[in-house]
Amino acid sequence: MNSTNESITGNESSALLHFCDDGNACTADAWNGKECVHTPVNCDDDNPCTIDSCENGVCAHKQKDCDDQNESTIDYCLNGVCVHSSKKCDDGNACTIDTWNGNECVHTPGNCDDGNACTADSCENGTCTHRQKNCNDGNPCTVDSCVNGECYHKGKNCDDGNACTIDACDGRGKCMHLRRNCDDGNPCTIDECDPYWGCSHTPVVCGAGKRCVNGVCQTISSPRAAPSSYTIPPGSSINLPWGTAVTAIGSAKVENGVTYVAGQPLIFSRQLGYDQAALAAQGISQAAGSAEMVGLAWQSNPFSVTLIKPDGSKLFPDSDRQNIKHVTGTNYDYYFLRNPAKGIWNIEIRPINPGSRGESFSLITGLVSGAAFDQ
Repeated sequence: MNSTNESITGNESSALLHFCDDGNACTADAWNGKECVHTPVNCDDDNPCTIDSCENGVCAHKQKDCDDQNESTIDYCLNGVCVHSSKKCDDGNACTIDTWNGNECVHTPGNCDDGNACTADSCENGTCTHRQKNCNDGNPCTVDSCVNGECYHKGKNCDDGNACTIDACDGRGKCMHLRRNCDDGNPCTIDECDPYWGCSHTPVVCGAGKRCVNGVCQTISSPRAAPSSYTIPPGSSINLPWGTAVTAIGSAKVENGVTYVAGQPLIFSRQLGYDQAALAAQGISQAAGSAEMVGLAWQSNPFSVTLIKPDGSKLFPDSDRQNIKHVTGTNYDYYFLRNPAKGIWNIEIRPINPGSRGESFSLITGLVSGAAFDQ
């Protein structure tokens, strides 16, 4: 054995460790410089309700036996102490987790949340169910969906790509494609529809010295203004002669012109009723004052206005005051129609005592909303 002033060689250290081996795999054997030290292997799992031991070098953790051999008690270990509760915590509900907290039974509902806000999560007989949120609005003309828990209802796309049709859902989930009426009410234009470009209105070409008047090429002896037309875009405010205003829902059409011959009315054709029906079919509610407007204004001598329905009968303003509003003044005559019969309506305007140079007028038609019925 070397003296304390001499170092221990590697061979000597191995020999000492071999000398200190006690043959117990559950101890850590070492030489501390003076003697052999046998330290038990630490098998403590920090659980006071287990009995920790080492067997053949392997840690074992046996649950502490708290069974008191009494079937009427619930036996368990709490913080290292055996508890024998005479209270049973099973509530008979497979959808709860039943536990004893040391003082009372606790019944915690099982977590069935799938993280999807568009499902209704629940537990049935111990099994989680996830039912899709019902976003059906009962309207077959909408596509219903759920995004992040919110329901969305997008109008069904009925666009057939044809500019010559008015496309809408019929209220039963089927798309309808109504032929677009390209008649601009001007008998001196040739009205056509191109599937790509839509309506076009080509002026009638007359021979030298002639001009188209009311659809007929006539010799004009004195200068006379030809009708001119334009449209008012949707959403525009339209001021009415008596000081109120309405808003164009679709494109409102304006026809300016001069009439010359008394006794022969000018006839303008307009397709009415379809736009209101299309909006209603898509579930779009309209304001209380929403109506088809047919209005005529003039400068001096008055005009008479007659509306001819699609069946050829004349419209009487007082026949249905709930759906017909007739407003007249010294220089205007306006109709507002709710839910008019669908089809081609003829608007006949006739000058009364026209001057020698003719009488100028302005005709405006289109679907509008606002205070028209409050006048």
